[in-house]
Amino acid sequence: MEYMNGELEPMSDVTLVGRLPFGEGAIGKKFPLLTAEEEMAFGQELATYVRPLTITNTADCVDDRPTVALADSSIGEEEIKNRVTPQLPGGLGLAVTKAAVAADLALLRDTTGFKDAYTKMVSFLMELGYSEAAHKGCGASKLVEASIASEIPEKDIMIALPALTTVNEQTSYYFGRNWQTKRQRLEDGYYGDWSASWHESFVSDHFPQNFSILAEDPDDHETGGHHASGLLVIQRPGFGLAKTALATATGKMAFGETPSIIPELIHKIGGSSEERARLSLELGVDPAQVLNKLVIKEFPAFVQAA
Repeated sequence: MEYMNGELEPMSDVTLVGRLPFGEGAIGKKFPLLTAEEEMAFGQELATYVRPLTITNTADCVDDRPTVALADSSIGEEEIKNRVTPQLPGGLGLAVTKAAVAADLALLRDTTGFKDAYTKMVSFLMELGYSEAAHKGCGASKLVEASIASEIPEKDIMIALPALTTVNEQTSYYFGRNWQTKRQRLEDGYYGDWSASWHESFVSDHFPQNFSILAEDPDDHETGGHHASGLLVIQRPGFGLAKTALATATGKMAFGETPSIIPELIHKIGGSSEERARLSLELGVDPAQVLNKLVIKEFPAFVQAA
């Protein structure tokens, strides 16, 4: 990445790869990309804000809104603006726990409910050198059960999946296995003990350096300030979206997802080749399930390739 005329120049292109064939939410209505020229311009702006990670041992949520503060008040405004982390729906622990439950990971098989699974997974991640992250008012946390219960057709998931995780000849088989596991857990009421407010308190108390307060728009009664115009999937290892810098400088917002951290995670967490395959798949499926509840249909998806 280089500076030219005082401006940060992108290292590589961001490409519009398509529009999501699902979406039950409202995010995307307010600032749509209506023309090919607008799509290209937005992609170029996103490319400028794909930057080296400043934090590598956690993942913030995919949320598009800029960070205005952290629970750890010792962090300054400039450091917050330039914070760049991996991003997964709901943060590292929540996303990994959802995937691990779907993959029927042996580590969590005897857990009594999703909250129990989450606390056990967060402890395990800490032993591996990771830290947890979350934010106030997290839609992914509020929608844990609802996002899993949403039955997006497999053919629609498969359209989005190549940008989010590795796809091969076993993908459909493991998709079915994970779907059956999630369906059984739903029928058993496994996810019913989850509380988004408890999640906020847990992370803000134990990981204040990674608990974010995000900007809200009190005049936006439909989305609360989610003004994203697209999703950016960053596949290049070691890079993420500087979403706060993007919003501060341009007024634009985008959801961010960094599947480049998946191989490292599944290698450390999965105990067998099947567990790793199922984990890898679900860490790609879960963003689609969460975004389905948040964004409009035909929401633009961009990729910054490895």
